[in-house]
Amino acid sequence: MANKGKVVGLIVVILIAVGFMIQRAMKSNKGGTVETYTQILVDVKANKVFAKPVKIGAEGPLEKVEFPASSPYSEGQNAYPAYQCSKCQTIFAMYAKPIAQGAAPNMTSGMASMPKCPSCGSAEFGMAKLPEGQTSMDVPGPVKIVETQ
Repeated sequence: MANKGKVVGLIVVILIAVGFMIQRAMKSNKGGTVETYTQILVDVKANKVFAKPVKIGAEGPLEKVEFPASSPYSEGQNAYPAYQCSKCQTIFAMYAKPIAQGAAPNMTSGMASMPKCPSCGSAEFGMAKLPEGQTSMDVPGPVKIVETQ
């Protein structure tokens, strides 16, 4: 039960941080200037984590980023948000499968529906980070994709 609380707490902290970054960018953009924030993605074909700048205007993101996204390291749509397990340090991708129009989301109860590290099964993970001053890094492959709903 304590692990479930930790996971929920971690998810809430991540959502608050993302919301704060977007809100801050929008507040500072009242004059029509364009701000950018950096999204950390992983190319699952090239086994490379990289930073993708996303432009934000007064009305929100100026470019729509859909996943999988394009990557400068391989051809095709192979980039997903990058996460890193807190226990085993594995880098993995996470993809929220779109819900078909009119379909109800999968609301299974318990921890079975919580995303987990594909290597060790831990539910303790966060956004992957790049080393200071770097815009990309190689990771051991193959990079696995965790699908959520």
